[in-house]
Amino acid sequence: MGVRGLTTYIEKTPHYYYNKFYLQNTKLVIDGWNLSFQIYRNFSQCNCSFGGDYHQYAKSVESFFEELKKCNVIPIVILDGGWEDKKKKTIYLRAIEKLGHASNWKPKSQYNDKYLPAQWCYVFRNVMKKMNIKFFMCPFEADDIIVALARVYECPVLSYDSDFYISKAMYIPFNTLEAMSKNEYGYMKKCQIYKVETLLKQFEGLDVSLLPLASVLIGNDYVEANTFDNLVNKIQQFKKPQPKIALILNWLKNYSLHTAVGIIINSIPKKQQDKMINLIENIINSSNSSLPKYMLGQLGLTRRDILVSQANQLNVFKFDKNKFFLDTNPNTRLQCDEINDQNDYYFSKDGSNDNDKPETSLDLIPEEFVESMPRWFMYEYFTGNFPSSFINMITHQTYMEQTQIENFSSPSSGEISIPIVKAIFSLLIPKNKSESTLELMIRKKCDILPRLINVKRSTIAFEELREVDISKRKEFIDKILGINKIDKLDEMPKAWQLYIAAILFWMRQQVVPTRTTKQLTCLILSMLIGIIDQHMEPRKSELRLEKISSEIEKIITLTTTQKTNTNLDSKYMTVSEALELVTQHDCIVASQYFMDNFKMDDKLILNQRKFDIEVVHAFAQFQSCLKHTVNLNALLGNPYTTVCPSKFFHGTLLYNVHHSLKAQADVVTYIQEKLEYSPGLFKVFKLLHQKIFTALNIKIPKKKSRVSKLSVTETSTKKSSIPKLSSCTRKQSKYFVDIDYDELPIAILVCLKIGTQSVTCSTGTDTEELGQFLTTEVQTISIDISNYDESIRNLSLLSNALELYYQ
Repeated sequence: MGVRGLTTYIEKTPHYYYNKFYLQNTKLVIDGWNLSFQIYRNFSQCNCSFGGDYHQYAKSVESFFEELKKCNVIPIVILDGGWEDKKKKTIYLRAIEKLGHASNWKPKSQYNDKYLPAQWCYVFRNVMKKMNIKFFMCPFEADDIIVALARVYECPVLSYDSDFYISKAMYIPFNTLEAMSKNEYGYMKKCQIYKVETLLKQFEGLDVSLLPLASVLIGNDYVEANTFDNLVNKIQQFKKPQPKIALILNWLKNYSLHTAVGIIINSIPKKQQDKMINLIENIINSSNSSLPKYMLGQLGLTRRDILVSQANQLNVFKFDKNKFFLDTNPNTRLQCDEINDQNDYYFSKDGSNDNDKPETSLDLIPEEFVESMPRWFMYEYFTGNFPSSFINMITHQTYMEQTQIENFSSPSSGEISIPIVKAIFSLLIPKNKSESTLELMIRKKCDILPRLINVKRSTIAFEELREVDISKRKEFIDKILGINKIDKLDEMPKAWQLYIAAILFWMRQQVVPTRTTKQLTCLILSMLIGIIDQHMEPRKSELRLEKISSEIEKIITLTTTQKTNTNLDSKYMTVSEALELVTQHDCIVASQYFMDNFKMDDKLILNQRKFDIEVVHAFAQFQSCLKHTVNLNALLGNPYTTVCPSKFFHGTLLYNVHHSLKAQADVVTYIQEKLEYSPGLFKVFKLLHQKIFTALNIKIPKKKSRVSKLSVTETSTKKSSIPKLSSCTRKQSKYFVDIDYDELPIAILVCLKIGTQSVTCSTGTDTEELGQFLTTEVQTISIDISNYDESIRNLSLLSNALELYYQ
């Protein structure tokens, strides 16, 4: 929820509020999504410009939990779930703010800011599952459960959220954690711990029950910051100048909870009072809540733990405005009347009155929601198998598509996966409805706009999803993704089938911009990441970066002096058989190539015009396909083995490899050269490449001869004259020119349509050695510039480059 300005206020004088603490030998309740972002921002060193370096992020998350284990700290991670209705507007405003960051993003932006990639939450959950970390997905807000759990276990909370400054739990701000060290009790992390008593001590007479009202008056996720400005300004008249948070706390300490609420309610127009009373009651009571019954059995919690939590809960607060003035002296009432007379109050920044808008689920009670859902659904949700978006689809019939770093001149990268989103929603419609309307919030240019989509309920009823045979559920996925028998998906290793299905869906969709075979090749190559990681895992502590180079030299020497008996050229070898032939030596040598491509080219920082946003957009489209494919598969009970993004997708690698492939006519041969001393890995890549291209009915170009059709002197180093169109051969109303690769670094295809005066050329180069065939008959040149530098956009520069080349 957040209390605006409270963190800054406390951190200005930390010695008043913090005490030294050694984090070791204890349980620790963790604000999960907050931690996931702090790790991404502070430790992962991921590039944000290319869609996510999930491999690096996963390792950073693993490293954090490994350090906690060394300190004998038992983490219990609690994750936020779906929106409460009162927070929907805040979610929308944050999405707009995030969209603004994405629209202005440049590679150098990541030095001042961080942008979370599309699948970071999946990676975070997958790491916790792999490491057997206890975690729990809440149906809605998690703060109350975090505090209640910490009080039951009598342990601190780890987060970086100002909400915990007004809670009754011990709180460790994430930014106070230091590097791991040792004391007489073992490994530990030095940090600072906060207890609410230190705040109450600074404002003598302030009761802890009043603290939630401070968040109301200052502004939080549910109340606009300027809602009570008139009240605050009136208070300011009688106080010396001081920070707003101090002013409000000093004012609150003079009243009981009931009286303070009464004064606040009387400061707003009567027609808005009932809504505000309801909101304040919810905020106060949530801060005093106990562990809900649905957590029994979760995280190892017992009935006794639930009872202890209920014992910690204070009485439920209920405001009675009819009795308010019986407890207030006449001076207080006069003060309230004065404030109310002068108040020109509104809820929203745009001046609209939210009180006039219908509420959909303001009073939605989590316990009642959980009881209304199928047990299998809530169990799988609690254990992190489902995303929180499922809850929003069920409770609000709303889905907000995440904006990625993408090309804002093109339609949203999420457009491509709308058929999958509709399929998910169709499965979540209860069987007492034949259809429902989904509100899809998706980017359009530089805004997020709602799109209403009528969706018919699936033939598979939501309540009975787990009763349907798994083969039928698999057929449902195949139908949505367009998978058929000729794709031969069942011949692939099970761990790869869903990822490949997402690739096939991505390539087959008729959306702009069109995906290219080189982009496809990059995604296939990135599938080797998981293989390399798996083979190098046993030696990860031994093979530090400084040792890898010497190890690679030994392997290359060994490879060149010995012949392998393995038949890697077998025509009938399956991908699974090829995987069995991959050796650790293959992976160690190949790791250098992959690590080199994990780094961002500094030229992109110095010259943002070299940043190819079209390529980033294409891979953002794929991520949207993959994310929603994984979600659909999860909802149907994982007929396919689920996918961990960190084993397949590395944005920086994809971008760099694509950049190097642009200038290659034969990409397979190029990759073979890069994996020369990793023949087992290359065989896997080649087989994957062949099978996926075959499934997509894409012909793999044969290696071209290096002799041109035009008579270019092979031994001469002298530039040839500009070829004329009359020298070209005519095929099917088009003219084709083949250029010697040795003479001109990039082969250029020139097409001249009969009856027109235009030339269209398409190339994948950004080199300045670009040549173009110009004649006096051609007046217009149309150039595909999606794959090379903007410096060649200008026709005069192109002409100059041509003249220089053929001087």
